[in-house]
Amino acid sequence: MRARRPKGDPRGLRPGALASDGAWAYESGSADAASVGLLRVRVAPRALFRAVVSERAFPWALASLFVVSGLSFSFWWPTLIHADLGWGGYGWDTPMDLWATVRDARMVDWGDFAGVYGAGTGLVTLPGIAILLAPFAALASALHLSFSFPFPLPYPTAWYVIGPVNMVLGAVPVVLADRLAVRLGLPSGPRLASGLCTAVFLWPMVAMWGHPEDALALAGLLGSILFALEGRWVASSFALGAAICFQLYAALAVVPIVVYLAGLTQKQSTRLVASALWRIGIFPGALGVITLAGAPASTLRALLDQPNYPLIDWPTPWVHLAPVAGPNVVEAGPVRWLAVGSSFAVGAWLWHSKRTPRDLVWAVGVALAARSVFEAVMVPYYIAPGLVLLLAAAGLSKRAAIWIVAASGCWLTVFVEWRWDYSWWWYLDLVAGLGISALAAAPWLGRLLPASWAPSSELSS
Repeated sequence: MRARRPKGDPRGLRPGALASDGAWAYESGSADAASVGLLRVRVAPRALFRAVVSERAFPWALASLFVVSGLSFSFWWPTLIHADLGWGGYGWDTPMDLWATVRDARMVDWGDFAGVYGAGTGLVTLPGIAILLAPFAALASALHLSFSFPFPLPYPTAWYVIGPVNMVLGAVPVVLADRLAVRLGLPSGPRLASGLCTAVFLWPMVAMWGHPEDALALAGLLGSILFALEGRWVASSFALGAAICFQLYAALAVVPIVVYLAGLTQKQSTRLVASALWRIGIFPGALGVITLAGAPASTLRALLDQPNYPLIDWPTPWVHLAPVAGPNVVEAGPVRWLAVGSSFAVGAWLWHSKRTPRDLVWAVGVALAARSVFEAVMVPYYIAPGLVLLLAAAGLSKRAAIWIVAASGCWLTVFVEWRWDYSWWWYLDLVAGLGISALAAAPWLGRLLPASWAPSSELSS
């Protein structure tokens, strides 16, 4: 007869007292202990640490902390620091950008898909996030809750619905980034650092700026990479297309991922590339056709010109090359084609490399980091997606690499968020931080750093 397994004991033994040397002494009396007398199982601190980190509960616990901390920040932080949020009093810190997105979601709920680009919300991407948030906006409206748009409210009651949804959507890439770390075989220490720093990089994007669509685009990219590493090129293509539906910056990863997929087979690679590109374009193309059919002028202006506001956000030296669209408005879209060109350069490097999983992750990270380098008007959370992937690539390098990327990324996250300096120095510091992260994670520089950590067999599953 099989003995009942006590809670917390994987062997089905009944633990006794903890011995002085750190080993659990199992008393006789259970079915297993009866045949061997007294068993002593030593619990090494390092083994216990690896067991905890290797559990699937780690990314979910981290995501839960991500959600709870973000909601706590919005509800209680302004009151705690006695912050005046702009209307002469206290209130909840709810991102105005997110309320504009919720307004787009209400337009979708009303059936006016094309109207999202003419609602005065500043949407400059495909309306994937508006479609996703439409049911929640409809629920808040049905409950007669108040929205903080077009005029800000100190206590918008719709935040009880929108706030948790925002943070949960933002936590999705935190879980997938940890899954990528496991898939790449990162050891316990680098995996823990990667998970914590990923949460730090993404938290301002969602909790402070209110852009879950950028987080979901990163989640789609991570899913596409995971499918590509498993050789599932069809699923990888669809995941990348879904990512583009949320944010157009995901298109920067098309060339590196397609180049990697082309290397999966030596025969019919041209046919595979054509099929992958066709599948990538299905979802974005469908959304583009729907919005173009209803309002072609406003749709083209939003998706191609992509107006931005130098007096509100962080202008860079590239703003001098951006066409002027009006008073204090520039067209950021034309300058962003420089980042597209950099993605082709990275794809060319990947084509001539060994095309290992680490090469793919690093190439996509560099392509996303180039977005911030060639941006006419920066917003601080733009740096997060590239840093997340560079951090994952650095985990497979030498010991110092991941700590260099982690330190550089955390510094940049704080630096670009709080330093309101529009000089060249701000831009040069930004480029230097991204450059240091990219070089530290580069596959060919591993031999220049200290001894490596061998991959952990416990994390191979």
